[in-house]
Amino acid sequence: MRANRQQGVTLLELLVAISLFAIVGVVATLFLTQTLNGAKRLEAQNEELISVQTGMTLFEQDLLQLTLRSYKQQSAARQLPLQAYHQGKPFLLQFVRVGSIESFSAPQLIRYRFSQGRLLRATNTVVDGALADGWQETILMADIEEVYLSTYFNQQWLQGWSELNAPRESTDLPKALKLVLQHRRLGRIEKTVHLPGGVW
Repeated sequence: MRANRQQGVTLLELLVAISLFAIVGVVATLFLTQTLNGAKRLEAQNEELISVQTGMTLFEQDLLQLTLRSYKQQSAARQLPLQAYHQGKPFLLQFVRVGSIESFSAPQLIRYRFSQGRLLRATNTVVDGALADGWQETILMADIEEVYLSTYFNQQWLQGWSELNAPRESTDLPKALKLVLQHRRLGRIEKTVHLPGGVW
C-alpha cells in the first residue's frame, strides 16, 4: 500500500510537470508568433516609409529642375510650362524637366497622375508632339486614398495652377507647390517644394 501510494504521488508530480511544460511551451509559441508578426509588420511599414521618402524626394528633384519651356502634345497648341490640377483631371502635374548644370540631361516631359490608389510618375523623351505610347510609367506609391495639389501664388495657397483664375503671365510659376497624400496606413503625408524663380 505504501509503495503504491508513493508511486501514485510520483506519477501525479510527473503529470503536473508535463502540464507546466506544455503551458510554458504554448506561452513561448504565442510570444514567438506575436514577435515574428510584429517584426513583419514593422518591416512592411519601413518599406512603405522608404517608398514614400523616395517618391517625395524624386518629386522634389523633378520640380527643382523644372524649366520654363512651353511644349505641345501631338498637333495641340502650346501648353503652359506647368500644368497642375488640384485633384487630377487626366493627370495631376505635367511639366518639362532638364538636368542640373552639374549633370546635364536632355529635356524630359514629366507627368504625375493618381489612379486606382497609386501615385504614378511617367516620363517622355519626346517633349513636343509626345505620343500616348511613348510614356515610361512607374509606381511611386501605393495604398493612397486621396491626393491634393496646391500652389502658393500672390501670398496665398490656391487649388491647382492650370485653372487658376488670376492675373499672371504665361511664363509665371507659383512660389511653391504642395502635394498632400492620404495614405491608408501612414495617414496624411505632405510635401512642399519651393520653385526657383516662382512668383510670390
